[in-house]
Amino acid sequence: PTFDEAPAGIVGLETAWPLLYAHLVQTGRLPLAVLIEKMTAGPRRILGREDLALAAGQRADITVIDPNAQSLVNPADFISKGRNTPLAGWKLAGLPVMTIVQGQVVMLNGKVGEGPAAQPVAHVG
Repeated sequence: PTFDEAPAGIVGLETAWPLLYAHLVQTGRLPLAVLIEKMTAGPRRILGREDLALAAGQRADITVIDPNAQSLVNPADFISKGRNTPLAGWKLAGLPVMTIVQGQVVMLNGKVGEGPAAQPVAHVG
């Protein structure tokens, strides 16, 4: 489509962490601890939400990252229905391999809500 016919907006959240990790942390431009703070506690503060901590007895909200995992941006692989991105073909690193929300695994190895990804953490073996 031409510029005037193109859908509005771009996909950004799906690529945010691995893009910033690859191009800021791995290049030494930003310490890992700063990126973690900016992507976790920082947004919570902006929204007026209290900080969270991992603690025994609390339901976990956490994403596990493989710092060595890499991929190329392919809009066809997006979970989002949107496919617009200026990053197609870019190399990303530090990919998420597991996401836990309220103690439930909601993403495991790129699969959302399937098999073990639909189970409580205690049931993942």
